[in-house]
Amino acid sequence: MTMSPGYGDRFRNDASRFDQGTADSMIHVPMAVAAMEQISAWGVPAIAAAIAPIVDRVADEAEARGWRVPPKPHRSSHFIGIELPTPPRPDLADRMAEDGVFVSLRDGRVRVSPYLFNEADQAADLFAALERHLGR
Repeated sequence: MTMSPGYGDRFRNDASRFDQGTADSMIHVPMAVAAMEQISAWGVPAIAAAIAPIVDRVADEAEARGWRVPPKPHRSSHFIGIELPTPPRPDLADRMAEDGVFVSLRDGRVRVSPYLFNEADQAADLFAALERHLGR
C-alpha cells in the first residue's frame, strides 16, 4: 500500500488509527504545546470565569424569547445550546456567518461558543442576527 508523505507506513491497532492526520504532522506539536502553556498560565478556572457571564447572558436572552436552554446547574460555562420552537434551517449558521456572527447547529439546536475575546454585550448582536435570519 502506498501512503501519502507524512502519514506513516502502517495503521495502529486501536481507535487511534483514525488520529493519523495529527500523528505525523509535526507542525501541530509546537502549536499544541503553546496552547497548553497558555491555558496553564491563565488557568482553567479563570478562563471559565471569564466566559461564564457571556453564556449566562445568552441563556437569559434566549429564555426571555421563550427559547429553551439548559438550566444553569446543568450547563457548561463555555458553551450553550439554544433550542428554538422549531428546528432552524440547515443553512442558518452559514447565513449568520455572512453577518460576522458565528454559531453552529447541533441536533436541531443553535450552539453558541463564546471565546475570551467576546464581551457579554455582544449577545445583542447574536440575538439580532438570530431574529433577522429566523424571520422575526
